[in-house]
Amino acid sequence: MTSQEYNKISKVYQCLTQRFDQSRNYQYDRFYKVYNSQCYIVEGENLEALKHFENLTLRHVYTGEYLESQHFGEDYKNSSLLVVEDGKVLVHAELGFIFLYILIFKMQEGIRKFLDLINELKDRHTGLIRSSDDGRILKMKVYLYDEFIPQFEAIPDFNLIFHLFALTNSNFMERNWDNEVEVYVDKIRKTLETLKIFNFDNINMHF
Repeated sequence: MTSQEYNKISKVYQCLTQRFDQSRNYQYDRFYKVYNSQCYIVEGENLEALKHFENLTLRHVYTGEYLESQHFGEDYKNSSLLVVEDGKVLVHAELGFIFLYILIFKMQEGIRKFLDLINELKDRHTGLIRSSDDGRILKMKVYLYDEFIPQFEAIPDFNLIFHLFALTNSNFMERNWDNEVEVYVDKIRKTLETLKIFNFDNINMHF
């Protein structure tokens, strides 16, 4: 995945899910967020990326099995994910979530290798890398993480994965008050498992 493509997709994901900007720059209309067409979130490259979904509904994006398992109304499932009208852009409530999983899908090979390497390092460095009591988080001192960076950087897309996990307020990785790097391994695994609910073949994945 190129950094240019990552930036296009990641920027829309961060905007729609308000990772940083908490200002209310939209109104609600049923299950749509309605933006003024001059809002930065739905202009330029962002709008180009969003238009990949102009002729798609949730029936195109999610598997039938997943849709049957959810209590979605018919209108919610059958409405266009993006509607562009004069002076406004309507964005379906699911689209921020969908853009995150496009990133996960495109970088899944590297993400799986990252998890494998983290677990290998934990086995090799018993005591220096430890699990939380519930096993959902791996923790290591920042200096130790820094020593492992050359190994991490050999993973495909690692710099992009690190940006998504640690620098977008997405809570996959963070630095705690004890000067440790925390990796939310259970959340990462479950995110990978969630890829199975999508029909990515129906999405134009060239951004």
